[in-house]
Amino acid sequence: MPVWTYRHDPMVATFESEAFSVDGQMRQRVTKVQVSHLYLPARGTPRLAGQAAPMPLSQHLSDVQVAARVTHTDRGHLVGLQFGGPEHPFNLVPMYSGFNGQSGAWGSFERTLREFLAVRGRALDMFITLTYGSSTDVPAQVPSVIAVSVSARGAALPASLQGLRILLHTPPSVETKVLDERDHELGELLETRESEMVAAGWFVEDHIASPGRNSTLSVGLRQPSRADFGVGRDMAGTLTYYATRPYAVLDYLRYRHATDYARFGFPTPTVQNVTEFSTQQLEAIRYVNVVRNGGVLRSDLPAFDPFRDLMPASTDAKAVVDHIWPKQNGGANAFSNARLISQRLNTALNDHTLLDRVAQSFLPVRV
Repeated sequence: MPVWTYRHDPMVATFESEAFSVDGQMRQRVTKVQVSHLYLPARGTPRLAGQAAPMPLSQHLSDVQVAARVTHTDRGHLVGLQFGGPEHPFNLVPMYSGFNGQSGAWGSFERTLREFLAVRGRALDMFITLTYGSSTDVPAQVPSVIAVSVSARGAALPASLQGLRILLHTPPSVETKVLDERDHELGELLETRESEMVAAGWFVEDHIASPGRNSTLSVGLRQPSRADFGVGRDMAGTLTYYATRPYAVLDYLRYRHATDYARFGFPTPTVQNVTEFSTQQLEAIRYVNVVRNGGVLRSDLPAFDPFRDLMPASTDAKAVVDHIWPKQNGGANAFSNARLISQRLNTALNDHTLLDRVAQSFLPVRV
């Protein structure tokens, strides 16, 4: 079995791997890590990004060829960079972001390690064992169980670090909410007010202005202007493009039915161009999305999004509130300019070819 040793004086880390097969291709994956004299250096290992960042050992097909990243995973460091761990394939395994994040099992363990090692002069030894294939839900290149134990050098371990810690590494799942009476009440209200809004031909940018130099509120995907078609809105007929603004009804409630709006505790931020959505707005958008989708968080662009159902603990399927009219191009923080999509689609929309195709699919139809 291949062994790789890394030294960051006085720390020494030894990594072992085993051969395995994916789709008939032989690869290596890390199985054991033994670290002596783990400590908290004054300066950790710099994090690499972009093409310079190495991928996990199990994603290497050869010395020069790397397979695609496993869906829902990040690059998970076994010996954290904050402890002087290396940016090297042997020190990396695919980790689900809900496991590797600050509130996840691995993130919590690293935080406990850091708190113990923050006292000057403290050090410990660490042993990690990785198990693969114990769950059919986890791909062969991703560990399904990570077991870790530590022993102190010259100091008593706190209870939180004693014994063998066995961490189950499970894929993210769709989170559901059981809707209560109040949720159903909101769903009915949104449906009624949205029909009213469409019948009235109400658009938020016609009723409020953005403070500052550009007083026209920048929100995307609405009916063409008079100049585009040579006709006014009164000749437009039935408007189908409200569906491209899934949360416009929240703006309508705020400015036309303030009592209903306040009853559900929705926020009242200043609406203006080139502005991020507030934390309260993000919560309101997610809540409305779940209510409208029967208790499940779903993408507002299912025809283009690779993930119909969104998963908070996923790298790729994590829900992102996107500005329909991009913020960098002046997009406002009005609810009418928001849509909920996956992180992967949000990243892909930086590809202007895809962006144009999505935009074309939403050209308003006059009937």
